[in-house]
Amino acid sequence: MFEKRPLQRWIYRHSASWFDLVLCVSAANAADLPQSRRPGAANLVVVGEGLSDKDLFHPVASSHRALREVLYVGDSRPRKGLADVLNALALVRERVSDVTLVVVSQEDLHSKLTSDSPVPFRFVQCPSRAVLASMYAGCGLFVSASWAESFGLPPLEAMACGAPVVVTDSRGVREYARNGANCLMVPARDQGALAEAIVRLLLDRTLADRLGAAGVATAKTFDWEQAVDRFESAILWQAGSRPGRSVTTPSGNGGHPCEMSGLSPSCRTGT
Repeated sequence: MFEKRPLQRWIYRHSASWFDLVLCVSAANAADLPQSRRPGAANLVVVGEGLSDKDLFHPVASSHRALREVLYVGDSRPRKGLADVLNALALVRERVSDVTLVVVSQEDLHSKLTSDSPVPFRFVQCPSRAVLASMYAGCGLFVSASWAESFGLPPLEAMACGAPVVVTDSRGVREYARNGANCLMVPARDQGALAEAIVRLLLDRTLADRLGAAGVATAKTFDWEQAVDRFESAILWQAGSRPGRSVTTPSGNGGHPCEMSGLSPSCRTGT
């Protein structure tokens, strides 16, 4: 991450040493902030993330899906993989001639897509959450081609809406993405593998429907209430670990928040 931004990369990897407690959204996030940079302090805790607006992000009947429509949500930063998606779709079009692309972004990408997209496209800038949810629920499949993510929320939102998902292994998505179980996962920057996965889901509706249903079940397990509980437990545990302090955690004991939430103690180090 931040390959062309050395200052941000240095801050990202060293900032754990500046604080008494660092709360991370994923094991990949924690691994990038190694405990060893703060000698003697196990100060990295994975609290995870949750899904917001669950009243909006839910499936619709598969008959309402545009089955040849590939949805991408993101911006034009190289690490987000939009160029990889466009190059992969050029390969996809050779086997699925009627494939189309929908791009959602906060940036104005219309000119870029006009010049670079190998397939017919529709661009939507800054949609409301309700409109975004309907787009997830109505696409043929959702694709994320990021090179690196601390968590990666859009693929999980797409899962919540029942969309079949193709993701690259951006590390953070490992918190919820299981190749062949609830998505198809391919190596980052591998445009050929990305194209093959897209073709596979476009042509195999049985597989697409199975992965979509499994994704819905996965998304239901990501609840902000649980993440907030882990956050609160970590804060109270840290306060109680200082000399002269005694704090009771929400679970009623003084255990480490990873143990109280059912997470492995390795969440403190990202291993």
